[in-house]
Amino acid sequence: METIDGLPPESRFLLRALAAGLSLADAAALLGLGEDAAVRRLRSAAAQAKLSVPAMAAGDAALLSALAPLRRAAARAPTRTTATACPGADVTTAFAAGRLAGPLLLATAEHAADCPHCLERVLAEGPVTGPPEPVPAPRRPRRVATIAIVIALLLGALLLATFV
Repeated sequence: METIDGLPPESRFLLRALAAGLSLADAAALLGLGEDAAVRRLRSAAAQAKLSVPAMAAGDAALLSALAPLRRAAARAPTRTTATACPGADVTTAFAAGRLAGPLLLATAEHAADCPHCLERVLAEGPVTGPPEPVPAPRRPRRVATIAIVIALLLGALLLATFV
């Protein structure tokens, strides 16, 4: 196959990300997909390209091997022009971090699949597939200790006033 430009946008993005060296899990994470959903899209792309699609039981390695012609085609510059202007750095950063959803996610993925510059920007940001960074526990305000001291002083003053 000479080009992947006729494939659906998500399939094009997955293939270009794989051709750039991302793992299947990382490429799927950028699209907000589980690996199973990404594999289904890639199997569909292989069938659409009239490639021999291995049985599901053969595993991901067999699928990736069968996708070799599409991955080679994905490594070449797209012949398709982008339908939208390049997104801003904030959008590509959010896309790479997995913080986009819905139409903006799909539009950004489609654009990056057809724009080598934006794909490079997204991949440079790096997909986030590990566990999220732990959020520090909120610090307990120091007011509790201050209030306890004030109450103790007031009680002491009250006791002193009653005996004087």
